[in-house]
Amino acid sequence: MIALTSKTDPALSKLEIYAQAERIMRRGKRLVISGCLVATIGMVAYCALSLEADASQQPATTQFEALDRFTGATLGVVCVGTFLWLLGAWAYLRGGLDSDPSGPDLFF
Repeated sequence: MIALTSKTDPALSKLEIYAQAERIMRRGKRLVISGCLVATIGMVAYCALSLEADASQQPATTQFEALDRFTGATLGVVCVGTFLWLLGAWAYLRGGLDSDPSGPDLFF
């Protein structure tokens, strides 16, 4: 990872540091949004598998029977989405710490 402080690279000007921080914030914003979408798709697929029960069958029984097929994969998709969201939130925070304090606010 590249630290954005001028202590690591004195050749970087403040404008370059601020521009790089803004790029990191925009990348973090995209990661947060994509992570939310991926996690939502995983949750919808998990709920669809949960509602796959017959009229005479309990939903919990169906989940345990479908665990071998797709339930683990849908929970994995939810975990990947959550991980993307966390990476994006961390990148946005990291970029925000080095952004221009007197510049315009970049609302999430």
